[in-house]
Amino acid sequence: RLLFLRERANRVYGTDAYFVSMLLFDLLPMRVLPPFFFGFMTYWMIGLNEGEEFCLAWFVIALIATNVCASCMCMAIGAAARSVAVANVIASLCFLAAILFGGFLLNKDHIPYYVRWISQLSFVNYGYEALVVNEFANNPRTFTLTSGWNSTKLPNEVPVPGEKVLSTFGFHADQVAPDLAIVCVQAAAFALLSYVLLKNADAGPWSAFVDWLGNRKVRRARANALAAAAVAGGAGGLRGG
Repeated sequence: RLLFLRERANRVYGTDAYFVSMLLFDLLPMRVLPPFFFGFMTYWMIGLNEGEEFCLAWFVIALIATNVCASCMCMAIGAAARSVAVANVIASLCFLAAILFGGFLLNKDHIPYYVRWISQLSFVNYGYEALVVNEFANNPRTFTLTSGWNSTKLPNEVPVPGEKVLSTFGFHADQVAPDLAIVCVQAAAFALLSYVLLKNADAGPWSAFVDWLGNRKVRRARANALAAAAVAGGAGGLRGG
């Protein structure tokens, strides 16, 4: 962000040129092509769902959309933060929250109701659900669930269809296209937000708010320093008396 502001102030390039170059030469070669080749090379090697004609296409699209959305979110955070350290901290927290409530570590049906809104905002939730549904829905194979809860009423291994696996973990069998659409909308929203923040990086309400927070922190630090000096001076006077 600081490099962009300095070079834009020197009229090396404008916001539009910088933003378009970021989309063309960062998103396309670094966020689209790697998952594209990864999906095509590993799908059949892993032995994923072969039941539908478009399973491979949905798999690759889900990888690309999730990767692009994550990159756009990082772009927006980097455009809003005043330093790299702050941007790294905020991005790490956002990724941790998105992964925690994305259905990968926690069953979606077991998420408390008062924090489910975080799951609804998590792009990992929609991307992971699209991948899982693409694998288990309409899969000709029968999957085996083990009785990990030491049940005496069920056998050690229970063969179930893929749709039952999805319902067990809180996923919906017809959500591939809607989930990917939501991920694409979130990616576009993050990209638009990053453009607006870059456009108004040295002006506008966001910059004024950040400046106000910075000035408030400086004033508070000065007040604390003066108070500490006054306390130290008073203690010295008492010792002298």
